[in-house]
This record gives sequence, C-alpha cells and structure tokens, in this order.
Amino acid sequence: MDQNNNFTIKPKYCGYLEGHSGAITSIVTGHSNTDGKENDILVTGSRDKTLIIWKINHDLERNEEAAFGEPFISLTGHNHFISDLSLSQDQAHLLSSSWDKSLRLWSLKTGKCVKRFSHPSQKEILSTTFSPDGRQIFSSGCDTKLSLWNTKGEFILSSEKQGHYDWASKIRHSLSAKNKFYASVGWDGKLKIWTEFFKLSQTVNAHEGPIYALAISNNGSYIATGGKDQLIRLWKLGEFDKPIKEFKCDSNVVDLAFHPEMQWLAAATENSIGFYEIIGENEKPFGQEKPVKRTSSKIEGTPKFTSLAWSHTGKYLYTGASDSFVRVYQINVNSDNA
Repeated sequence: MDQNNNFTIKPKYCGYLEGHSGAITSIVTGHSNTDGKENDILVTGSRDKTLIIWKINHDLERNEEAAFGEPFISLTGHNHFISDLSLSQDQAHLLSSSWDKSLRLWSLKTGKCVKRFSHPSQKEILSTTFSPDGRQIFSSGCDTKLSLWNTKGEFILSSEKQGHYDWASKIRHSLSAKNKFYASVGWDGKLKIWTEFFKLSQTVNAHEGPIYALAISNNGSYIATGGKDQLIRLWKLGEFDKPIKEFKCDSNVVDLAFHPEMQWLAAATENSIGFYEIIGENEKPFGQEKPVKRTSSKIEGTPKFTSLAWSHTGKYLYTGASDSFVRVYQINVNSDNA
C-alpha cells in the first residue's frame, strides 16, 4: 500500500483447491522448514466433518483452471461439522473444534489425533485457539462461555458469569509479546478483551447484531469485527469508545484476516472478498472479488464465501466457500509509473 497512490493494487484469481465434499468452514496457514527447505502449511476444515492438509504445487504455472495444490492427508474423527482451526506457534500441532462438542489435537507430522477433548457440560464448540506459548487451549461456543484446557485434554476452568449472553462465536489471541490479550465475540454483539486466564479487561458494544468474524493484527494494535449487520469495524487497542474505521459491506461478514506485513485487511462476506486499507481515508475496498463458479461443483446454487486466511508470506489469500472449493487469490502491486 502506498499513501501517495503511486501503486495499483489488484487481486488476481489464480487457482483452486478441490478435495472436500462440504462447505469450507475454516482455514489456517503456516510454514515449516524440512531439510533446509521452506514449506507452506495449509489446512482446511469443512462441514463434511474432515480436515485436509494440502500439498501446494509451487512449480506449476498459476492460472484460473489449474489446481493450486492437492490433498496430502485427510484427518477424520469428528462426527459433526468442523467449526474452527488453530495452529500452534511451533507449527507442529493443530487444533480443531466441532459441533460434535469436542476438540481434537493433531500432529501435523503424522496426521494422527494426539488427544480428544470433551467435557460433560460442553455444548457445540464454535471456535478454538492456542495460547501463544502453546501450553493452554481456549474454546468458545453455544454454551456462551469461554473454556480453558491444557494440552493433555483436561478441562481447567470457564469464564462463567463474565461470558457472553449468547453464542460465543469466535475467540482469538494476540501474537504480540508487547500486547498480550485474548479477544472474543458473540451473537450478543459484544467484543470482550481478556488478559491471562479470563480476567475481563473490557466489554465493547461492538455491533447491533450477532458477530461472526474476529481478527487481531500481528502487532496486537488493531482488532477487526464483523457480522450480521454487514459492517466491518476496526478498533484500536485501548481506544474502544468508538471504532477508528467502519466499512459497509454487501452481505453478512463471515471472516476477517489482517495481512501479515502490509496495512491491509481481507474480509469475506457471503457475496464477495474485499480488501481494505487500515490506514488512510479510503472507506471502499481497493479490490473486490466474486466467487468464480466451478463447473465441477456438485453443490447447486451460487457459491457463498465462508472463510479465509493469508499465506504466511501474505503473497496469497486462501478463501473457502459453500461449494466445497478453496479459491486462491494473489495480490499484485504494480507501479503506476511502470
């Protein structure tokens, strides 16, 4: 992004991933170093009750009709929709949450389930995240509370009276060592900021209706929320009286992701993917994409976006949709003077 508008920023559709048989509900990305070679990590969860670890085809020429990668390992065990995924900071383990009222901890090296987490009072789980040090696991869901677990699968405690008044739809942690906190959002329209183990530091009346999407920037300075009111609101940490920016969208906001390096925010609504500038006066997306319908789709109707995640370098954006495909976009930055 350039403040003087010397660059043109254009998203480009550059391929797809095919392997699931149901809507893509969640996507996580990372990277590993094997034998001195950098490898992308890409894992998706679906309403088909499975997770897929993908192998990216780096050597292929990118075009709209080419598969961007292929399924490497399919992870099975959940008996209801996968709702959320979280990757450990060491990139070795994966968390999955499900409507089957359980969490599963997976080894990315073996593709095996290391531990299944459940609790007698637990209802459907909608979201999960590792703590930054990987020692604790947080989850949230239809019981309106946030829950804390250890990596042995033992339930530790819940947020009890300070939780949400409706479904707790998403929980995320700050990656910043300087700004250490957790955030949660719910169908009650609240954004809650937490420190340590459920010490509530802030409750924000963020939206008028249910909040579906939550993202925290890598430096922990910004929080983005979005939901049924078709609004994206951008908040600055410690300044919660009002959002610093607001973007009006074309449909329900279902997922949000900050770019790992640039001051950009990607947003998935049911109808489109939008790219927004965090800094500056522009209230319109600098790029917007509709889902390209796949002829091989076995699911009828116009596909709706459901989830998204940047690649670890920010070169690609992976977007999930209701038709079971992952669509991949590349952000090209071109000089206007070139």
